[in-house]
Amino acid sequence: MRLVNYINEATDEEVLNYFLAETKQYRDMMKGVRLWRAHNHKINGVQKFSHRHERRPKDTPKEVHVWLDAWFKKKFGFKARSDAVFAASTPNGIDMFGKYTDLIYPVNGFKFVYANTIQDLTAWLEDNGYIQQIGTKWYVDPKFEDERYRKDLEKILSREYQHTDLPSASWSSTEVMLHCPNGYYMVGGNDYFRNNFDAIEGDYK
Repeated sequence: MRLVNYINEATDEEVLNYFLAETKQYRDMMKGVRLWRAHNHKINGVQKFSHRHERRPKDTPKEVHVWLDAWFKKKFGFKARSDAVFAASTPNGIDMFGKYTDLIYPVNGFKFVYANTIQDLTAWLEDNGYIQQIGTKWYVDPKFEDERYRKDLEKILSREYQHTDLPSASWSSTEVMLHCPNGYYMVGGNDYFRNNFDAIEGDYK
């Protein structure tokens, strides 16, 4: 994730106007419902970041990671594991993924996918015997290498994952994969922008 420089050079009022214009799609869709992201950049107010491509998995074995990317690309139009920003419907429990937990606002033109029944795909794959952890390393389970089980996995993913009704993700405490080709904003801290931001969000409540 890379900071977009022009935001640093703008006044508070200009930043607010950029934010309102560039996040309209998301704010109109969510109507006050929020998503959170764990990251390692301390934010006081608002900052815009460019979308990171080719994300490397922390735990998922590479073979499974590549297979999942191909499946999501075919089904939803983007590689949801390597070409996505991960967010959550609650800040609780995601602090292990970064030093700070703040609100995320994708810029117009974003895509998303999530499953109400799968809070964390890596953990779900382990629980269902597709990958396994031995010590500190993760491995592909022989089950995943069996084409019959992979076809079953495809059926499950097709049934559970969706790319409509994003606000409903907030009620399931699930991970949300956001494809943000035009970047995204992170909002945190307590300053001029945050005060105005709270008033804007209030319009949807």
